[in-house]
Amino acid sequence: MLLLLLVAGVAIGTLYVLSLPRPVLITASIEAPGLTPNVENPRPRNLTIEFEYDFSGLKPEQERPTGSPSVARIDLVDKVLQSGISLSPLRHPGVHRQPR
Repeated sequence: MLLLLLVAGVAIGTLYVLSLPRPVLITASIEAPGLTPNVENPRPRNLTIEFEYDFSGLKPEQERPTGSPSVARIDLVDKVLQSGISLSPLRHPGVHRQPR
């Protein structure tokens, strides 16, 4: 009897977990800036990072968000970032902020 209850509990728990919505993942595509040209008054090229939704793991009935994904932590918006960012060599003193 106890074994039957245990098997039923595991089966119900598994069905419950499988019925939960799957998370929407976000992927990042990074385009490296390449070498700065060896000319007078060189201008470094931009580092480009693009974020996109990855819907490959979602269930067919799940709602898909639209627009561009937000990857900024809400609690860091408009605050000076003390960690998590590093520039090397740091030639331009200043502070780094999480943009809106």
